Amino acid sequence: MSVAKVYTYLLTPPVMLIAWQCNKRSFTDVLHALDRAAVADTPASLMPFFRYSVVWLCMSVLIEFAAYTMFHLDTNFVYFTVTEYGMIAVYNVWTTVPLLMYTFLLDAIRTSVRDINDRLITVEDWRTYRGRWDDLRQAAVHQTRDLFGVSIVAFIMCTIAEIVFFGFSLYLFGIKVYHVEAFRIIVYFINVVFSITWMFEIIRMTKNCKLELLRTQKVLNSISIKFNNSDYKQIKYAYLYMLHADLRFMPCNIFEMNYRSLKSIITLVAAFLIFQVQMKLN
Repeated sequence: MSVAKVYTYLLTPPVMLIAWQCNKRSFTDVLHALDRAAVADTPASLMPFFRYSVVWLCMSVLIEFAAYTMFHLDTNFVYFTVTEYGMIAVYNVWTTVPLLMYTFLLDAIRTSVRDINDRLITVEDWRTYRGRWDDLRQAAVHQTRDLFGVSIVAFIMCTIAEIVFFGFSLYLFGIKVYHVEAFRIIVYFINVVFSITWMFEIIRMTKNCKLELLRTQKVLNSISIKFNNSDYKQIKYAYLYMLHADLRFMPCNIFEMNYRSLKSIITLVAAFLIFQVQMKLN
């Protein structure tokens, strides 16, 4: 299990980097679409995202380094030194950087859609902003499905392997062995919690963006409509279009980014851990 974890961690960043090299143009198209659809009078500050990124990156490096250190402490670092483990921990930051960019773009799209929703007062406003709204919707779905799809799927697989590894290690060092090491258990437990939290954060950001896109229909229900055929046809067309619009945030068309998928992943991991523990007891 430890070998699988190490190879998964070493192979995940190259997969993400190769995917990025193939999607440079798509990434630029998303940025252009986001720039064209912006309706805010003043540009948003990047300082909140900077703090958000620094916190996640620092936590990722520290927790990763602590996990490698504790796991190979018994071997007295025969195969790798402390410096080499530090380099591996920093190397694995590449699994976090694409996801931080994904959350930033999703939050920027959500903010732009929210600005459009706040400006919708009459049918004329919807005629003005409907093109921008559709560009934002397509950008959000495209970056989840195609641009960041491989990165998200690789991250989910890596996280599942990590949760299984540290969950089983908690059982081995917390229950199975006679000499319980409290510090080792704490480090492994923090890794499990961090992995689940990071996966939850990615899904939460995606869910918030989708909810803001769906809120547009509720806003259209409350705008003032003149009693003429033109306004009614326009609103009717908008309802039909939103009903059939693609709002499925599915990385590589494999699964949808929602809490139901997160629940299924956690249930699958828990079932596998229970099976491993039963095999160990027998």
